[in-house]
Amino acid sequence: MKRIFTAPKIIGTLLLVINIYWLYLFADLYYLYHFTNARFPYMIPDYVLFIHMAISIIGIYLGTKVFLKKLPPFRWAAIDILLIVMGLVLENIIMN
Repeated sequence: MKRIFTAPKIIGTLLLVINIYWLYLFADLYYLYHFTNARFPYMIPDYVLFIHMAISIIGIYLGTKVFLKKLPPFRWAAIDILLIVMGLVLENIIMN
């Protein structure tokens, strides 16, 4: 019997969901900063938002490749998580 849920499909879907949410989060934050009258006590600089959005676009690309079984899932999932962590560390270094 053919298995519907394989490791590449599950991990690829998980990578896609995480990175699409990551992209939405920072794109929405950029929108709120520039196109609403909301006031924020603390604002992340635009270039940090763009770095996070670029990392999430790379993650979406990796997630689709893993889902289509063109890349090994566990190695690229670790690389994607490492990219996200590097983005957070970079944000903390820049902001402090």
